[in-house]
Amino acid sequence: MEFIILASVLIFMFMVVLAVISYHTSNINKKKEIEQNYSLTGIIFDKGKKQAVIQDRKGLSSFMYENDFLDEAKIISINETKSEVILDYKGKFTVVFRME
Repeated sequence: MEFIILASVLIFMFMVVLAVISYHTSNINKKKEIEQNYSLTGIIFDKGKKQAVIQDRKGLSSFMYENDFLDEAKIISINETKSEVILDYKGKFTVVFRME
């Protein structure tokens, strides 16, 4: 009986570890996907508001403000001094785009 309980606990712990690894891996993959699919091509001012020009892999540009969403990631900061845009993906990770 004790062996069955011990085996059940070990199986449960193994499943938890696998779930954590899977969760972490999916976040890493999503971050890489966003970083590879988009680039910051400009920061402009429109009616006194900062606007990020973000281009996708197909060459299509989107003009986005803070609090807009890009691929489920929220633009939380547009910094013209640093030439960067910071996105937050559901509170799980951030992505930083910088103009080169």
